Amino acid sequence: MLALVQFVSFAFAHCGARSLQMSTERLRLQAHYEEHSCRGKSMDSRTIVIARDFSRTPGARYRRDGPHSGEEFRESVLLPLLRNPAVSRVVVIFDGAAGYAHSFLEEDFGGLARALLREKKEKRLEILRLECSDEPLLVDEVKSYIRDALKA
Repeated sequence: MLALVQFVSFAFAHCGARSLQMSTERLRLQAHYEEHSCRGKSMDSRTIVIARDFSRTPGARYRRDGPHSGEEFRESVLLPLLRNPAVSRVVVIFDGAAGYAHSFLEEDFGGLARALLREKKEKRLEILRLECSDEPLLVDEVKSYIRDALKA
């Protein structure tokens, strides 16, 4: 906890309030998913509701484009879960968000496929389940980003 306080003090002094907010949110997300990752216990399934667990207003592709980016979601949430061998299923629910930029979705899921392909762990994509009752065609769009990334 002391390290977090020191980090917050340093970040506020050197980066300003906006950067501090983004940095502390990133730390909170990473701590949340590390807490739920494999630490000597078996974990079968993990459900992520993007609007609840990440942001009601997902952003653009990269962190440099602003808060709640696809890059941040992929690196802080999706990759840690899919790299965890104790996780047998990851369900991603898109319902409830204000909307999704195509760049957010491609960076998340196309980027996820590319990252796992580089690590020779693309079979882990088989545990991924996508759900969206608000906009069912969104699931097809996301699957197309994954397929395209695996072909490249």
